[in-house]
Amino acid sequence: MNVVLDTNFLLLPIEKKLDVYEKIPLLFDDAVAFYTPRQCFDELMAKREEKKFGAALELARKKIRVVLVLSQKPDDAVVEACREYKAVAATNDRQLREKLKKAGVKTIFLRGNKLEIG
Repeated sequence: MNVVLDTNFLLLPIEKKLDVYEKIPLLFDDAVAFYTPRQCFDELMAKREEKKFGAALELARKKIRVVLVLSQKPDDAVVEACREYKAVAATNDRQLREKLKKAGVKTIFLRGNKLEIG
């Protein structure tokens, strides 16, 4: 299973102490490959001097494959990457979840302290 993480999900291990790289695979029967669009990775890079962004960036470098897509905006890049890699998206962004739903892409999101698929 391919999973594309947006910027807010890249920050979850630091902000909420939730190891999404460990928890997401428990939602699926298949092995999981993690991806993020360059645009989301660049958002972390731009703020890497802030402790949480730097820590999230360091973790992402170890766990995620950064992919290139044509879309300029990070949200559009997540949708495009999901289509290209036939992936589920991991995001807590309500507007992005609506956009993904319209595109026929399933999402993983955090509700309380639990990850859910919608």
